[in-house]
Amino acid sequence: MSEETELLRLILREPETGLEEAMRRYAPFVKAAAGRVLPGAPQEVEECMADTFIALWKNAGTLLDRQIPPKAWLAVTARNKALNRLRVLRRQNALPLDETFAAGLDEAGPLAEDPAVTLREIYCDGLYLRLALTLEDSDGSLAGYDQVTTEQRVLENPDELADASLLIDGEYAGAPFTAPLFQRVDETTFAAELIYPLREPIAGTHEASVTLFTLGVGGSWGENGYTQYDLPGGDRTLTFSFTVDSSANRSWTGPVEQNGYTLEAIVATPGETCVMLRLPEGAEPPSVLVEADGTPLEMARGQRMEDGVWRYDFDAAPAGAVEWTVTAADKNNGDATLARFAVEIAQETSQDF
Repeated sequence: MSEETELLRLILREPETGLEEAMRRYAPFVKAAAGRVLPGAPQEVEECMADTFIALWKNAGTLLDRQIPPKAWLAVTARNKALNRLRVLRRQNALPLDETFAAGLDEAGPLAEDPAVTLREIYCDGLYLRLALTLEDSDGSLAGYDQVTTEQRVLENPDELADASLLIDGEYAGAPFTAPLFQRVDETTFAAELIYPLREPIAGTHEASVTLFTLGVGGSWGENGYTQYDLPGGDRTLTFSFTVDSSANRSWTGPVEQNGYTLEAIVATPGETCVMLRLPEGAEPPSVLVEADGTPLEMARGQRMEDGVWRYDFDAAPAGAVEWTVTAADKNNGDATLARFAVEIAQETSQDF
């Protein structure tokens, strides 16, 4: 059992003794972390230190369960407490005005370097855009954490864009299948993948941007909503250009109608499969099952309507699959078959949609 694990157990068993030991070990470290944000404000630093160790007491069980090293957690927490206090002081115009404080702010810099997020790979087949991202923990401040997430923010203004929203040529182009989640891959690197089903097929070369909300660790839902320990850097906007490569796409284009349901198109891309289905007027969207050469495809995202046609996104099909079946089923009636289509997609590549 490590010394840090034993410390957390001591805090849980004997809070007073455990906190005394934690302060003996880490008080200088926590003071330095808060002091770099609030130089020349010793009273504010002391309050941040107290708040940080109280938070350690309250979260000792979570840290123990998740095997998060207390020292790394204390670093992030102390810095966040200090930043929050700095914001309050600024709003109250109560910042110390002496030269020590001003000089300290110029020299302090962040406790940890802003974790750098880099676009490692960009691929667009005309229907989907795939981004591979890396996050570098160059100074080891994320030691003990296996995941980095983005802030779960409540948007009060309907014009605000959601986390990781994609803009192409300045226009909103969609949100990813899932929220950004960086997973640790080695001692210094985290990786994430974002897949965007585009709102309409595109071709050519484009300028784009994606804004990630504030990165953080240890996020959880509680009585006061979602909380996480924010990392330096705030929101991050990644700008890039890309050229569509649809050379590997294979498609079938209808329409074929059965019982009022119309299969408009199937497009098989290297990473995903898109099925377009038009419904009878007033009909509820059905469940859709897709098989490619007898292999069932997993749905990647729930259906949505675009220009009167329902779009269903599935995982990639087996390479070169020829025989396809698309079944519309009544999810409110035991998945009774409403329509079943059997089509073939030729082996040769097709870029048409």
